[in-house]
Amino acid sequence: MRGGGKTMIVVMVMALALVAILIFVQSGKNEKDYYQLIGVLPNSGGLSSGQDINCRGQKIGHIKRTDLQHSERVLIVMMIHNDTTNKIPIKSSLKVNIDFLLGGKSLAIIPDTSCHIFCQPGDTLWGQAPVTLNNVLENANTAIDTIKDKISQIDISGLNQAIATINHAASQADTTIKDLRPQIDSTVSHANELITTYQRTGKKIETTVVAIDSLVQKGSKSLDNLPTTIQHADSAIQQIKSAGTSFEKLMKALKKLCFWSKN
Repeated sequence: MRGGGKTMIVVMVMALALVAILIFVQSGKNEKDYYQLIGVLPNSGGLSSGQDINCRGQKIGHIKRTDLQHSERVLIVMMIHNDTTNKIPIKSSLKVNIDFLLGGKSLAIIPDTSCHIFCQPGDTLWGQAPVTLNNVLENANTAIDTIKDKISQIDISGLNQAIATINHAASQADTTIKDLRPQIDSTVSHANELITTYQRTGKKIETTVVAIDSLVQKGSKSLDNLPTTIQHADSAIQQIKSAGTSFEKLMKALKKLCFWSKN
């Protein structure tokens, strides 16, 4: 029984040693697939080893460890995958992302697309402090206090005076409209009478125009007959002249006859 127990212990120790060797070999193999960058943050923001490093929404590495240098700066050792698609511009920045619902954290690299010089192993990237829920609440409270101060500084008395002035003007306008109402009604009545008179006058004018048109037509006919009338008048004048001549001759003859009768 004792011999069997010792054998079991030896087997377990050998198995643990084998697992440790595999883990060491695997970790050494994985380390070759990454290169190291250093990140500098004002504080750790709750980051720890093993958490993801993202860039453009994709995981490109993990945090190896965090080293607190002093109270105002934390160094983040980052392991970035050797994949050539993960070239990081040297002017990129770091940002700690916090999932407020699940409470998880990750480190994001914000690439500077205007920079075409890429990081080499050992280069340093700088970042900003993470935005925590407490920061959000503090900023919200600060904004609310600022708004309250601005509202308290507004001169409400001036606003009330302006409202009173507007109400007074509206009341005066209403009174003026009431005073003008009879005049407006009278003016409308006169206008209706003028329209009626105009309509009647228009009918009379129309009748007069028709009469004038008839006279013009008659005058036109008279003018058409004028040459014939003139010819008749001229003929009558000629006849009168001829009769006068004959009468003159007759008178002369009578005078001669009388003269001869006297002798």
